[in-house]
Amino acid sequence: MPVAAAIAAMLAVPPAHAQVSGRVSIDSQYRSRGYQITDASPVVTAAISYDDRSGAYASGVVIAGVEDSDIGIAGYEATLGYAARVTRALSIEAGVQRTAYARRTGERLALAYDELYAGLTFRAITARIYYSPDYLRPGRRTLYTEVEGSLRVLPKLNVNAHVGALTDLGTPPPFVARSRIDWRVTVSRLLGPFELYAGLSGRGPGADFYARTRGRAVATIGAAFAF
Repeated sequence: MPVAAAIAAMLAVPPAHAQVSGRVSIDSQYRSRGYQITDASPVVTAAISYDDRSGAYASGVVIAGVEDSDIGIAGYEATLGYAARVTRALSIEAGVQRTAYARRTGERLALAYDELYAGLTFRAITARIYYSPDYLRPGRRTLYTEVEGSLRVLPKLNVNAHVGALTDLGTPPPFVARSRIDWRVTVSRLLGPFELYAGLSGRGPGADFYARTRGRAVATIGAAFAF
């Protein structure tokens, strides 16, 4: 599955003891909320997370890509949060997340936003809501809601599904619908510390903020190593 989803899954329930984990992956594209983040293809992502026994956690993701034979940073995500177990099957969380991307790999990370979020996880299903006061440009207030779930269909074969909705709380930018939906389905196969996965994702209705084009379904493949 995509690295951001994998990190979110690891952080969904607070651990019994403090732990540090990491993940390195290569993907045919890096997509977030239904659209391709960077023009580079393929991309390499490196993620690290720390989970404290108190329930506090932190994670970071760095995205790198190849553009014109040069390797450059395409973006990053940084998260600080706190999770608490309510019952054996239910946990809640809240935190803050910083996201930044470049329009082209290696250029300045000009597309950035901060979000406050809250969520809950019940068994294998997680729901979150994010609020941003400056989504991709100053003063653009948005809410993003998402539901994500996973199902183990075979001992080492998992299916992950995601649906999200981004809503502008004020006047949306030109050519952009007030509310837009994104979705993703991923099938992954575990091979020891390695994971192979393939996914299909899309976005719509409405135009894309970056390309001003309507969303379409896109297939991606990738491989990851967890440690």
